[in-house]
Amino acid sequence: MNKIFIILGLSFVLLTIFSINITLAADGEYDLPNPLQTDSIATIIGRITKYMVGISGTIALLFFIYGGSLWLISAGRPDYVTKGRNAMVWSGIGLVVIFASYALVYLAYKIIGKA
Repeated sequence: MNKIFIILGLSFVLLTIFSINITLAADGEYDLPNPLQTDSIATIIGRITKYMVGISGTIALLFFIYGGSLWLISAGRPDYVTKGRNAMVWSGIGLVVIFASYALVYLAYKIIGKA
């Protein structure tokens, strides 16, 4: 019974927070606000790409910190040193791949945008 109240309360809060305000225009039609504040698909894709690069870069940085911490606390144990070094190497490679993919997407966007 408590789960039902929790789900209903959470649903009510989420619906209240994320409700769309519909305003009645002068001509009788509904005017929905644009939460993206753009109508361009290219701009939306660019924003999504920017955020995805930021999130993946943050994850790669966290793995780099994890590898460094693992290497730091290894106390000379070769398996921990190897795990830490591998985590740092692969997160570095991941960062290179992330930035290279962002550069390729940016280049393609510029080429397509001028065509």
